[in-house]
Amino acid sequence: MGAQSVGSSRTEAVESGTVELTIKRARTRLQLLEALAVEIAALKRDPEAQRQLRPNDPADPETAHAVANITEWRRYLPEACISAMIRDGWHWST
Repeated sequence: MGAQSVGSSRTEAVESGTVELTIKRARTRLQLLEALAVEIAALKRDPEAQRQLRPNDPADPETAHAVANITEWRRYLPEACISAMIRDGWHWST
């Protein structure tokens, strides 16, 4: 029974160390996430940063409208039809 007790206490010590390590890692990750949240909040307040974060977003409303038209058309029209519509300028006017 004494040997079993020694083995049991070793297992408990290892489990305790594992739990402590897990808690320490979780705290570290939480600190990193909190720091990231602060950075993201700062970036959301900076229009220039937003443009750099989303370089494919159109800067002007007309381009945004044209992109939205083409994106919508791609859901249900063949590519040849879309190409013809773009060639004729429909992406700007509809």
